[in-house]
Amino acid sequence: MSEKSNRLAALARLAQMQREAELAKLAALTARDCEMRDHLGMLEAQKQETHAHLATDPQAGLCALGYLRLLSVEERRIVAARQLLQPEIAARKAAAARALGRHDVLRKLAKTR
Repeated sequence: MSEKSNRLAALARLAQMQREAELAKLAALTARDCEMRDHLGMLEAQKQETHAHLATDPQAGLCALGYLRLLSVEERRIVAARQLLQPEIAARKAAAARALGRHDVLRKLAKTR
């Protein structure tokens, strides 16, 4: 192999490591987003359960309303956190796409040499 081919092969390996790193970062962010989405689903289920309990036991009204307020605050906090996470996920997707593209190009160049 020529020196140029060796360099291309080394660049392709580096690009592969960068690709894997970017994909791992994207997977971590996506997992965080999924956890937040699941938590929102759990909060919604707790709200419905509390409303159902309130309908059957009006005496528990003040406690139930306080709990519903707490759930609402938690829901707003998680929604805001997810909104802040979306640009970071989009940027990480773009970085992963660039890394994938670099790796594919370098791999093809290394094969043709």
